Amino acid sequence: MAEKSMELTEFLSRTYGFQVQDIWAAKRGFYGETWKVRAKEADYFVKIDYWTHHMESYQASLPVIQYMTQQGISFIPQVVKTKDGELSGRFNQGVAAVFAYVQGELYENPGVEQLYGKMAQVYQLRPEGIAMDRETFGTEIADDFQRLQNAQGLPEQVAAALKEKQRVISGYMERLKFFSAQCSQDMGNFHITHGDVGGNCILNGERLSIVDWDGVKYAPVERDAWILLCEWR
Repeated sequence: MAEKSMELTEFLSRTYGFQVQDIWAAKRGFYGETWKVRAKEADYFVKIDYWTHHMESYQASLPVIQYMTQQGISFIPQVVKTKDGELSGRFNQGVAAVFAYVQGELYENPGVEQLYGKMAQVYQLRPEGIAMDRETFGTEIADDFQRLQNAQGLPEQVAAALKEKQRVISGYMERLKFFSAQCSQDMGNFHITHGDVGGNCILNGERLSIVDWDGVKYAPVERDAWILLCEWR
């Protein structure tokens, strides 16, 4: 850990021009590594993503985050640019991005009115010219499941688990295809959505911030509302 923090300190000095005074692992985020950095200039949050499958979406989220904060959305941490004006840098085969540090604690149970009062501000934005992933209501995950079922040479435990759960998963896949066919008939009324907004909030006193926009997507607002269905039943 000490060696990694020294490498990261050097990276931040070289790439961002920070005068780092202290650095330690942060207990935030799901993908990759997260660090809190205390520099002479300010406190920062550094997130490094090493997972090839996820790095592309991580990088793609950064211009969207920058756009939202430039439009006056103050409850989202700003992305800090490198000395060369980039939104991220390469660190040890991963993608590193730096954000303004948000003080507070992880808050997973915000009130619906409080949370969606803020998200409503995001939904009003119209991001013309901003590239981002767009919902297609596709069934790629069902196709992946079918290919996995037919794959040769799977580990014995994986094959056994697939066989045990085959009927249940197949039922879910059929329902997915049904809803995909229904939803894909109307591709309008899309907005910037988070995807896991209820589980990515930081509370500092009365101030609520929404973080971890890695999965940002242009989609119907229902994409953000599904996580609260258990509270509405």
